[in-house]
Amino acid sequence: MSKLAHRLSPQTIFGARDKIIEGFAEAWCIAKIIRLLGPVGQPVDSEAYREEFELAEQLAVMVNPHDGTELIRIGTLREELQRLSDPPVSPQLLDFIEFLLVIDPSKRPTALEALQHPYLQPFL
Repeated sequence: MSKLAHRLSPQTIFGARDKIIEGFAEAWCIAKIIRLLGPVGQPVDSEAYREEFELAEQLAVMVNPHDGTELIRIGTLREELQRLSDPPVSPQLLDFIEFLLVIDPSKRPTALEALQHPYLQPFL
């Protein structure tokens, strides 16, 4: 699903192209996902990635001490796709993308549920 979001935008939404700290690209990307989609929880092999996830959680809420602005200046996924996409993405497609991009696998739609989404009905 992130590939679809990426194809709609000429700029990378989930990547590290805009990171403002040296190194820590993985933590930066995880922090952006947290800002866009909400908490992600610890990975299965949490010990191997514990430090990056801890840093990401801090980056996601950190503000610049000089001007009080958020360190990661990013809105919701919908806002970012609307801002970055040219031509604009239809609201129906944005609904579909938000429907699919759910971090929690127990809440994520199945393939059958995805195919039943109103956005896809004209194409089926």
